[in-house]
Amino acid sequence: MHASPTNNRRIRRALIGGGVYHARVAYSCQMTRSLASRLVHRCVEFALIGVLAQRLVRKICPNCKQTYPLSAGLRETLSQMGQSLENPMRGAGCQQCRGTGYAGRIALHELFLPDDRIRERISERARGGELRKLALASGMQSLVLDGIEKVRAGLVTIEDVVRATPSPDDA
Repeated sequence: MHASPTNNRRIRRALIGGGVYHARVAYSCQMTRSLASRLVHRCVEFALIGVLAQRLVRKICPNCKQTYPLSAGLRETLSQMGQSLENPMRGAGCQQCRGTGYAGRIALHELFLPDDRIRERISERARGGELRKLALASGMQSLVLDGIEKVRAGLVTIEDVVRATPSPDDA
């Protein structure tokens, strides 16, 4: 978003609960990017209630799911994130899922709810990376961690989570 009469209207709408914005990941939403523009930071600070990011991934077919061994590359990726998986699942393919191993979709979520410290840093024009670190420190769960929880529950494959979420280097 750039400083303009249109964006000023967006801020006013957000202040009265009428503005909804979307982004690739929660901490990098348009509202956060607008901090670099000439908008009044106080308005953004008060207008921003929260940001929800989501990614749809394929859901494993419950009729044909089975465990399988992880590849060495995926084990390495998980260990770099400080995570591990015991018995990951995937669909083998059956008549119910037409041989795909998948049935439906499920969303991975990341909810960014700014606290007082984050609001203060927003008004001071903090960069997205710093805001992300503060949000994670205050309890925000990332898309990747939500995906790993769903892998542990046997709902999705780790391959789909890795494909659908940004790598730590991108974030």
